[in-house]
Amino acid sequence: QHDAMLIAPASLAGIHEGCNVYGHLEVNKVAGNFHVAPGRAFASSQGHLVHEFKPFEMSTWNTSHAIHSLSFGPAYKGQLNPLDGVVKVNVAGSALYQYYVKVVPTTYRKLGGRVLHSCQYSVTEARRAIGEDRGRSLEFVLPGVFFIYDISPIKVSYEESRTSFWAFITSLCAIIGGVYVVAGMVDAALYSLGKTSELTIKF
Repeated sequence: QHDAMLIAPASLAGIHEGCNVYGHLEVNKVAGNFHVAPGRAFASSQGHLVHEFKPFEMSTWNTSHAIHSLSFGPAYKGQLNPLDGVVKVNVAGSALYQYYVKVVPTTYRKLGGRVLHSCQYSVTEARRAIGEDRGRSLEFVLPGVFFIYDISPIKVSYEESRTSFWAFITSLCAIIGGVYVVAGMVDAALYSLGKTSELTIKF
């Protein structure tokens, strides 16, 4: 019965609930993808992953989703994950969502010398609607949410640092000196303007 429900979305029409997926994946440092898609998955003889379900009912799958958090590697200070909090809702029919993720290896060195190896990423997205007519056509589009990632050859490094007391004093003196010079220039300009006005009046 469970397998029959996996390949026949119409049998799930009376269940008004979704799925909550969480966890972590270990992947090789090469381009790849992971996805959430309908049907029963199995590996073919060629080693490809195949989703088995009724193709004429593709448009009945609701692929609305909310991404609470998605990161590559452990969190570090100031890290921003563009996909955190993303929500997509299908008003009618189904859809194929594709997120193209560019992963950049990142190292973060803390003040104590500990080095944290993580990643940051940028993302672009694409959506392809699957309506009633397209679900019955010869064109096959697998509905679902796909994350296609690629590893950047560039590595970014961050390092925490603390300003010394003498560096702070030097910066403070430079600021005070700059303010003094600017004040002197303003005073000289005002004095020159006053002298010009006085000469004009005497003439």
